[in-house]
Amino acid sequence: MSFVFLSTGEFHMQELRRMSLAHALRRAVCLTACTAGFAAALSAQATGKLEGRIRDPGGQPVANARILIVGSTATATANPQGYYFINNIPAGDISIRVSYVGYKPKEVAGIKMLSGQTITQDVVLEQTAVQVQEITVVAAVNALVPRDQVTSKQLVDGAYTDKLPVDRIGNVLALQPGVSASPGGGTLSVRGGRADENSTYIDGVPVSQGNRGTGSGRGMGGISIATNTFEDASITTGASSAEFGNAQGGVIAITTRTGGSRFSGNVGYETDEFSGNRYSNGFNRLQASLGGPIAKDFTFFVGGTLEGTRAGTRGYKGWEVPT
Repeated sequence: MSFVFLSTGEFHMQELRRMSLAHALRRAVCLTACTAGFAAALSAQATGKLEGRIRDPGGQPVANARILIVGSTATATANPQGYYFINNIPAGDISIRVSYVGYKPKEVAGIKMLSGQTITQDVVLEQTAVQVQEITVVAAVNALVPRDQVTSKQLVDGAYTDKLPVDRIGNVLALQPGVSASPGGGTLSVRGGRADENSTYIDGVPVSQGNRGTGSGRGMGGISIATNTFEDASITTGASSAEFGNAQGGVIAITTRTGGSRFSGNVGYETDEFSGNRYSNGFNRLQASLGGPIAKDFTFFVGGTLEGTRAGTRGYKGWEVPT
């Protein structure tokens, strides 16, 4: 039999090691929980919710009907009252397919999902004999104003922006009620406030320069997003909801695009050098984007803008000192 005797100093050192290890574990657990909660909050802000009721032509609920988002694995089952909901759906156009034994399957296309909003889509299924039937495809009727929008907020669709003669989101937001831009299309002012009083969120992440300067981001925290890379954008001109903060002016929320089931992209180029360096600012702008599928339920999207000016407005012989 052997005995081990620890001196007081060794005993205290081992206790300190155990305490340090326990403290580190507690910090790791807290950090993991906070990170998961923060990620969930950001995901909720950059996605939307779909809900509705499944009924038959007589208005009776169709319990246990299956609702599937076409092109994904996201599904839901209607409860005994025919109600269903699906959370965390990326912003953009989606299609749902509803089916149940004894009813003709139906597909609803063109449902517009908005960031941070709840979209309601009811479906009526027709009764039929139990046999293989073709799928009926109908177009969704999207509401002009989501029913859960309780603030003064202007929504801007990325597809709508593609049809406008603009190359920056700031130019589109300046067209909204309650928003004005400085001469020359500069910074944005909401309800007469300063540009540095606005708060900008991109995919639910707050974007700030870290100072009160407005920079070159046109009142959007110094960040410039190309018009071909965002799905939707909104600017809150009234009281903001609890999910946003640090804004005395307006709240600008931008959701970037995601890849779809098909490859798509675009390229745009602008220049003012048709008249030569002496009669232009030497402005050139190139923007491009590409997105599509990689594997099942795994897509990609990438886009960017390259912009530069050779001479600016330096006056005579300014072309000899490019910027």
